[in-house]
Amino acid sequence: MPYVKFLAAIGETNRPPGGIQTVRRIALNCFLRPSLKVLDIGCNTGFVGIQLARLTGCTVIGLDIDEHMVKSARNAASEANISDLVHFLVADTRDLPFEESSFDVVICGGSLAFIKEQYEVVNEWIRVVRPWGMIADAEFFYHSMSEKTLRHRVSEAIGVPIPNWGIEHWRNIYRRNDLELFFEHQETVKTVQSEDIQRYGEAMAAKIASSWSAEARAVVKSRLIELMELSNENLKHMSSALFIFRCIPPDAEPALFS
Repeated sequence: MPYVKFLAAIGETNRPPGGIQTVRRIALNCFLRPSLKVLDIGCNTGFVGIQLARLTGCTVIGLDIDEHMVKSARNAASEANISDLVHFLVADTRDLPFEESSFDVVICGGSLAFIKEQYEVVNEWIRVVRPWGMIADAEFFYHSMSEKTLRHRVSEAIGVPIPNWGIEHWRNIYRRNDLELFFEHQETVKTVQSEDIQRYGEAMAAKIASSWSAEARAVVKSRLIELMELSNENLKHMSSALFIFRCIPPDAEPALFS
C-alpha cells in the first residue's frame, strides 16, 4: 500500500511541509477569521483545514481526489468536534466544482507536487478566489542532490515519481501577472534520530492497533518504521517553502516597485 494511503488507513495525521508552523503562518499571513471561506486543496487526512478552523473560526471546504483520504478527513473532523466548520468532499483540483470568486483563500499543503498540470491547476485556484483573495502553497524542494536510487525508493513508497525540483521550480509556477507575492518562508527540514523513529512506531502501533492481534500490531509497527526511515533519509536533502500570493484583478493599478 502506498505511503499516503497507508497513513490514511491507519488514521495517522499527515502534516504539510513545515508542519504546524506552516499552519500558523497561513493563519497569520492570510489574516484568517470567522467571516472567511477557505478551500483546502488535496486535503489528505484533513489536518491543515481542521487546525485552521479550530484556530481562527474560518469555514473550510477540503477536497481530495482519493475517497479514502476524504473518509479519513471526515472522521478526523468528527473526532475534533468541528464538523460544523469543516467539510470534505471528493473532487479533482484540475476541474473545481465551484463558481468564480467562491473563496477568500485557497490553501495547498504539498499536493501540487503530485500533479502534472501544475500551471493549469493554479489557474483553477485563481478562478475560484475572489479579487484580492489569497493563495497559500507549502511545498518541499531539494536543496541538495539526492541519490537517484533514494528518490526511486521514495517514489515507489509514495506511488508517484519524485522529481528533483529546486526552489526555482515553484517560483516559476507562480511567476505571473495576476499574482503578487505577499509572503515567502523557507526552512531546512529537521530530521530525527533512528531511536525516535523506533519509539514513534511503537507508540503509533499501540495507539492504532491496541485491539488487534500481536501479529497485526507488529506489521503496522514494521511498515511505519520502514516508511519513516526512508522519508527521514530523503528529507536530509530537502527544505520546505511556504508561498502566499494575493490575487490581483485585471483592472488593478500596476506596481513597478514591490
